[in-house]
Order: sequence, then C-alpha cells, then structure tokens
Amino acid sequence: MTRLYFDTNIFSYLKQPIEGDFSKLEEAIKLYRGNLSFVFSPAHIRDKRKDKTDKKMEDFHFMESFVMDNYLSYHGIEGKTTFYLATPKTVFDDEADGQDLSAIAEYLPMIKGNDSLLSVTSENTNNSWISNEIEEKIKKK
Repeated sequence: MTRLYFDTNIFSYLKQPIEGDFSKLEEAIKLYRGNLSFVFSPAHIRDKRKDKTDKKMEDFHFMESFVMDNYLSYHGIEGKTTFYLATPKTVFDDEADGQDLSAIAEYLPMIKGNDSLLSVTSENTNNSWISNEIEEKIKKK
C-alpha cells in the first residue's frame, strides 16, 4: 500500500475545496483511496499549536478521516522513523498533558531538542529532554 504524507496546507485546501489542481487531487484520492495509506507527523501537531481556537479540533477530525491512526515520527537520536497507532487529537492531547510537567523542569538539566518528551533517568539526568516550547515558558516564569 502506498503511503502519502500531506502538509497541513494540503489538508486545509482539501477541507475548503477550491477549483483547480486540488479538485483534481480530490478526484484522484476518491478513486484510489482504498489503495492509499495517509500518515501525519509531529509537524502537523506543531502547526495546530499556533491555533488558539477550537477550530483545530475540527481540523484534526478532518485530518483523521484520511490518516486514521497512522502517526509517523522521526527520532533524531536513534536516526530512524517509527510508525505509531495514534490519532491527531490523541497526539495533541498527549503533548498538552506533557507540558504540565514543565513546573518540575527547572530542577532538571536541559538539553535542547524538538521532541516534547521529558525523560529522566536515575542514573544520569543529563539525558533529560525538554521541548523548546516548554523551555521558553520556563524562562518567562
């Protein structure tokens, strides 16, 4: 099965159809949808973080009609891409829940990264990761 990755803008154009190239894309998707697998990534979630309205939930629902629970994430440290079973809303909510840990982050050594995972080991706290977004919030406190 062919996997497709659409940028957030493509989902926006598909949600609000316009005449031209995107109407042709819609037709092709309808024709071949049973042979296609759509994926989303952390970039889609980051794009929607900027939206402070509930419109992003509608967008996640629309995106999910394509991607279902096909989540694709690249791990820079491991140098590999991994697929997960998670919907866009689930990933968004999980990342939002993770930000609640920012209150304890000031007590941990930080290494800049683009992953929202905060990992602490008892053996070596120098392996802690915190997202730039959380790091900025901590600096503002």
